Amino acid sequence: MDGRTPDARDRAPQLTVLAIMDKPATDPKRASAASDRLEGLVTRIEAQLEALRVAMLDNKSDDIEVEAAKLHKSLAQSMEAFVQAAREGGVPAAMRARLAAASAVVATQREALARATAALDRAIDVLIHSDGHTAQGQGHVYSEAGVPVRPSKGSTEA
Repeated sequence: MDGRTPDARDRAPQLTVLAIMDKPATDPKRASAASDRLEGLVTRIEAQLEALRVAMLDNKSDDIEVEAAKLHKSLAQSMEAFVQAAREGGVPAAMRARLAAASAVVATQREALARATAALDRAIDVLIHSDGHTAQGQGHVYSEAGVPVRPSKGSTEA
């Protein structure tokens, strides 16, 4: 273990690539070629972010999984292209701006998921108290499979 939180470890490669791409384009011809190569990649990422947003709005968990996997694959495939473009003359400012906008969309979606998860956790806490009783006082809890389980007499565990 390197002592960083899982979230920090996940961001480390992204931050490295962003630092490389922050270098302004120095050769206009190379920058134009990089822009042309990267245009399709960024357009695909933007489309996949939109598809993921729609799936999240529709509350379709299967679609969310599919779209998230597609987005993850596209991001992984485009990483090398962006690193190469940055090394060959820099990523054009317009492309960096589009990537920053896409990053903001990802952050917004991540925050929305965090809020939804927190709301779900609060709802579960209200329904199932830590003492093994439901809010309705019926004395049952749910197993990991979601099946109601009644504790045996004299026991507070499921």
